[in-house]
Amino acid sequence: TAAFVGLNVCLSASRTAKNAGTYAVTPSGTDANYNLSFVDGALVINKASATVTANSGTVTYNGANQTVSGFTASGLVGGETEAALTGVSASRTAKNAGSYVITPNGLTSANYTVSFVDGTLTINPAALNAIVASLTGSTSKVYDGSSAATLTPGNFSLSGFVSGEGA
Repeated sequence: TAAFVGLNVCLSASRTAKNAGTYAVTPSGTDANYNLSFVDGALVINKASATVTANSGTVTYNGANQTVSGFTASGLVGGETEAALTGVSASRTAKNAGSYVITPNGLTSANYTVSFVDGTLTINPAALNAIVASLTGSTSKVYDGSSAATLTPGNFSLSGFVSGEGA
């Protein structure tokens, strides 16, 4: 809001806005001695910069699907929270040991220029701390001049794997 009052002149121009954009500002006024002409001005509110970072997580392989979802946002203004960024999503599901990129996406915001930062889902290998090899049945051979011996599945068993898995 701008106002000027002097001698016989009374001028004013006012505009209120909250969201990013360009808004016309139209002056007005009167003067007893002059014919006034006015030129509109503009109120320009630029977009703020915000960064969306996908959440990351680390788990140990357990044979089941693992999911990391969600994000954090920085650069939000005026007390706004992540709720102001409707349409943003970031999620990744994987089962096997490895490193998986979580790419956030979505949202075109009227008030923010949004940049995205990837997160990571890391599934570490499970420790096989209890592999037990039991030899069963006939495990001997007759000397034949070689060092090779063949075991069949009936001659051994393994245990200690994640539930539902085996050798």
